[in-house]
Amino acid sequence: MKKLVTEFWNKYRIIISCTVIVACLILAFLKNQQWVNTYMATFTMVLAIATVGIIWQNHLSQNRERKERLLNEIIEWAIDISKRGSELDFLLLAAQIDEEPWGKLDIPTIQSNLRDLKQRGDYVINITGNQESLLSAANKVREEVAWYLKGMDDLFIKIRLEGGIESLPTIFKSMIEHDSLVGYANELLKEATKIKTKL
Repeated sequence: MKKLVTEFWNKYRIIISCTVIVACLILAFLKNQQWVNTYMATFTMVLAIATVGIIWQNHLSQNRERKERLLNEIIEWAIDISKRGSELDFLLLAAQIDEEPWGKLDIPTIQSNLRDLKQRGDYVINITGNQESLLSAANKVREEVAWYLKGMDDLFIKIRLEGGIESLPTIFKSMIEHDSLVGYANELLKEATKIKTKL
């Protein structure tokens, strides 16, 4: 209840203040009509100040909402990276154990997903603004997505085009031993959430 009252006051404090001032002016006007010009000038000035205050408050509110929307996009990208990274880690481990890993590993779909994440990462880098820690975390994630995409491209070439299955265990091992996308995505998620809570 206290939070609702506080939000109501923050949102409508200027309107409430103006209403109180107008009520006082009306009461004063009814008691003494010779001060009408003074009261009207005062009322006009208060109304102008209240209008500027409302415009400024709307501007601040819109900026906060825009920042929050952009942070939500970054958080959504980090969550998608984490999901895809978990799936990729699982598929790579399963493929390393399987005798025919290319049978279970849908490389074109993985490549498509990674390309989509990389393109979204380019957009995320553009919207991070002047938040250095957020930009650094987003760059790390984007670089890791690019590394995994290159690895999947190499894997595709080895399996589909060259038929070189003898080098597959080495490729799988290097991809599995590489840092997981999940860890980098979680770092980005932490940074974005920390900034969002300060809004």
